[in-house]
Amino acid sequence: MYIYIKELNSDSELEFQKNIPKFARKIIIKLIKIFNIIVIQNIKNDEYLYIVPRISNLKKIKRVLKKNKAKKVILSKKLKKYSKELGIEENNKISTYFIHNILKFIQNITNIEMELQSIYILTNAYNTENIQTITNLAENIKSVNVVTNKVKEYNRLEKKLYDSGNLIAVTNNKRKSLRKANFIINLDLTNEELSSYSVNRNSIIINCANEKIIKLSCFNGIVINNIQIEDKDNLFENSFNYIDILLNHILKGKSYNESINIIKNVRIINLVGNNGIIDKKEILNIEKILTNV
Repeated sequence: MYIYIKELNSDSELEFQKNIPKFARKIIIKLIKIFNIIVIQNIKNDEYLYIVPRISNLKKIKRVLKKNKAKKVILSKKLKKYSKELGIEENNKISTYFIHNILKFIQNITNIEMELQSIYILTNAYNTENIQTITNLAENIKSVNVVTNKVKEYNRLEKKLYDSGNLIAVTNNKRKSLRKANFIINLDLTNEELSSYSVNRNSIIINCANEKIIKLSCFNGIVINNIQIEDKDNLFENSFNYIDILLNHILKGKSYNESINIIKNVRIINLVGNNGIIDKKEILNIEKILTNV
């Protein structure tokens, strides 16, 4: 069961009023707003929309969450800022599913053919998601370099991919491995861990880690900490972040390859850095530097 919780933006969102006389409708809506009554509407099958007149009053929302703690809850954009108070852990990092979309977005702005580039992947974790991500990139990118302290583990993956015709290089040279790296994907390194590496000061970093990359010494490149995507369905008039719906609902239970096939049709609108939306001119400026090296 999926529950969407959002704020009341317009009286027209309350579907029940369609079959009620106008005078009665006004009274009911007024009472709903005064007493902050949460209106529940069935969207389809096991999906429900909870409309809250006043989201500043979190007590009722907390009761809803407590009652439905076993169910998947998706908060609206406005409610997400209260996620900690509501006891909901929000995932604000870039999903590895979107890496190819980001590379394609950069390619469409610049003249850089991403398939022919050397991509450097930073990770200190050896897990299924990272293996799938690296394998998928190795199948689509000319050169994939894994920079990690789990060298032995990733050497096994290197051999496995070599046997299937895909090449990756594994290293953990903190001083040299990233000095000439133009495109870096950070899967899970923290700011502190990343600061111990010598990073190309003009590189483009796609940060998929939980922690934002806030500051790197002498760094003039671009850090992509998040993305904005197009909501094709315009679900609930863009009240919800479509990425949340994709990751928490549409892709639930699907395999990595199935998810990638769905995600590849998603259009990125903007890349987001530490200071908000990254201007396309910034990317073009970096391209000039990288192509003149």
